[in-house]
Amino acid sequence: MKSNENEILATRVSDMCRRCVKQNVPCFLGFMSCEKQKTVKEQADHFPDVFTVFFGGVDEAERKTAGIFPRELYHDFGNDAQNEKEYSDTAELSFICIKGSGYRRFSHRDILGSLISGGIKKETIGEIVVSEDGYRAYAVLLKSVCASVVIELEKVANDKVSVKEVEKEDFPQIKREFEDLSVTVSSVRLDGIVSASLNLSREKTKKLVSSGMVFVNYSECTQPDKELHENDVFSVRGYGKYILEANLGKTGKGRTRLIIKKYK
Repeated sequence: MKSNENEILATRVSDMCRRCVKQNVPCFLGFMSCEKQKTVKEQADHFPDVFTVFFGGVDEAERKTAGIFPRELYHDFGNDAQNEKEYSDTAELSFICIKGSGYRRFSHRDILGSLISGGIKKETIGEIVVSEDGYRAYAVLLKSVCASVVIELEKVANDKVSVKEVEKEDFPQIKREFEDLSVTVSSVRLDGIVSASLNLSREKTKKLVSSGMVFVNYSECTQPDKELHENDVFSVRGYGKYILEANLGKTGKGRTRLIIKKYK
């Protein structure tokens, strides 16, 4: 996320936190990326009278809404999953199924593009899951836009579709797809791991890092010598997102072998 976007979001969150405390009511932001969720959490943590809960609607969701709750009226269970479960009704999320005629298979991009071209803001759209056969798709939406989507969405990628609201239990399980990479590096420094994972020169990698194009655990990182650990997530703008799944230790030549998962 660009620094000016980050500043705008941080200012908005601060205003919401003050309003939350003053009016003693929860305040909500729309669906956002993991990167923005981290910014929201870090900014809200400056206000001790509130706590933040993220809602994806379904298991394994990455795009989530944020709710800022006043501690005077709501109990913070101290556990993200439990907070999400306890306060899920306040997020007001809906679930839809989009069914095609069988004329063509849909992609995630087809569904998202059709929703946005129909006048729906991206902030009102959560996770989208396309069925294995490609003829149906499911989406999490803010309840405020669900009715209009059900009525007005008639075509996706030139195929006629029908849309209906469904129960959360009918939403398919999200299955993330990864490409497994096995790389060897001289150390677990960020620049070396990015260079090996993306098959880029060390010089180009350092330029990407120094220019703010590399993120570690959803925060911009400009330190090429930062050490990464198992389960750290790193991403590079224009190249994708990766997880350092396992450090398998040293090879016979003293290098370190890593298993990297690349999001497809």
